[in-house]
Amino acid sequence: MYIFQQCYSIGGALDIEDHDKSKITNCIFSNNTGELGGAAFVYYYSITTFTSCTFHTNHTDSASGGYGYGGGVLVYTLSSPTFTSCMFSNNSDANGGGLALFGQSTGKIVSCTFENNTAEQGGGMYIEDSSATLTNCTFGSNHAISIGGGIAAMGKQTITNCTFLDNIAPQGGGISIDLSNCTVSNSAFIGNMATSNYAAEGGGAMLIDGTGGTITGRLFYENTAVQDGGGILNHGSPIIKNCILDSNTVGMNGGGLESLGGSATLVNSVIEFNRVQNEGAGLRLSGSNTQTHITNCSFYGNYSSSSIDGIYADASTSVFINNSIVYDSNDGAIFELGSDGAAIFTINYSDIYGGWSGLGAHNISADPLYTDVSTGDLTLKLGSPCINTASKTAPSYQSRDIVGTSRVGNPEMGAYEHL
Repeated sequence: MYIFQQCYSIGGALDIEDHDKSKITNCIFSNNTGELGGAAFVYYYSITTFTSCTFHTNHTDSASGGYGYGGGVLVYTLSSPTFTSCMFSNNSDANGGGLALFGQSTGKIVSCTFENNTAEQGGGMYIEDSSATLTNCTFGSNHAISIGGGIAAMGKQTITNCTFLDNIAPQGGGISIDLSNCTVSNSAFIGNMATSNYAAEGGGAMLIDGTGGTITGRLFYENTAVQDGGGILNHGSPIIKNCILDSNTVGMNGGGLESLGGSATLVNSVIEFNRVQNEGAGLRLSGSNTQTHITNCSFYGNYSSSSIDGIYADASTSVFINNSIVYDSNDGAIFELGSDGAAIFTINYSDIYGGWSGLGAHNISADPLYTDVSTGDLTLKLGSPCINTASKTAPSYQSRDIVGTSRVGNPEMGAYEHL
């Protein structure tokens, strides 16, 4: 084992350049200071491999001409390193407290932990004009002064089986991401917080920009925002499927998700027990000429102090609800408010608490007979009026439900097929 401690150089302890293929294993980098990367600088087509290394309490020295990227490591200019089973902790920088990828680089990060790192953007990790594949990683208790407590990312990213826990930032407590061509799957966001008190800012777990991108198989649980979007604040056009948005809270609008000026598609998802002080405990949808598609989703127990519970949409927003159950035991399911006219809801083959007489057809208003609402189990009991009463022709319809069960015959309303 090698220990690099209290070094000062271009890359703190290591300056790695020009097609480097080094393999660095079982090393500790502690209390180093660099101009380009606090502990290490990986540059110009390098494909260095780091395995079981620890990067602790490193930072860059911007006062001496540093770029302010990568408190632990900076990857720059067409480099493609791999980090496996590495620990990044208590590092700090302006962009990417633990790790930064920049300059059309690519990174492979596997089974790594980012903990208690601090930065202006991307407390744990910052990615700009580059791409990364993250698998089985944990981001815990990282802090950003601006955006992205765990990660701030721009570019094509693939994030799989990762956990974001107790990260904090004014916007995007867990992650701030431009979802263009990105995939985020089978990950958990728990206890993250967005602290901004400015209107249209927040996203306790996630702040989304960019067109396209898919979020699938994810848990958003007990995240918090002071202003908007307790779970997710969306400014883009993501596809969100097979997700659970549960017990998120927000001071103003959008407990589970708030979409501001963006168009989202939600499929096979559960939105339950979210809390707001103002509008849209489950979802708040806002923005001129935007569209939101909601297919095979289940709502329950979302609550607003101002009595706007399940879904709130303002004027000039179009909302298409199909094969879904919007059932809340509090003060109602859908409220349409807006100073320049009503939002347009089109609802088909759905169970709507309080009934629906607007655009659409084949809707019901009946207790869906969820299995156990006290535990958040929104599967359907035998005899539910939502069994075999939905349509396979709904937009964004999926042949499998939220847990992968095949939908056979006439499908069920809601996220779950009845077994």
